[in-house]
Amino acid sequence: MDMDAASPVQAPRTRRGGRSSRDQGTPQPGPSGSFGSPRIRQPDFPLRMLVPTQFVGAIIGKEGLTIKNVTKQTQSKVDIHRKENAGAAEKPITIHSTPEGCSSACRMILDIMHKEANETKT
Repeated sequence: MDMDAASPVQAPRTRRGGRSSRDQGTPQPGPSGSFGSPRIRQPDFPLRMLVPTQFVGAIIGKEGLTIKNVTKQTQSKVDIHRKENAGAAEKPITIHSTPEGCSSACRMILDIMHKEANETKT
């Protein structure tokens, strides 16, 4: 006899409404690391931008300090795709963050490029 045919149908393991327990307003640690009132974390969005290749070094900075600073200040994940399209005039940068974090990181990157352009008279 086939044992699978006799087994009862199991209900799916997701909660009704498709929300997981972490979406239920579970308290998240605040900036000080303490648990305060529940706050719902916004989902991360990808923002992709193209920057001229000559500015990639300035955006990364010495030992990666500039890009680390952008990441820390905007609470974003910033990926510079340097190896894609070798020899291309532009390099893609992907920013993963909330809409506000993406905007802040984009603004900071534009400011870095503007400063570099002024310093190099480009």
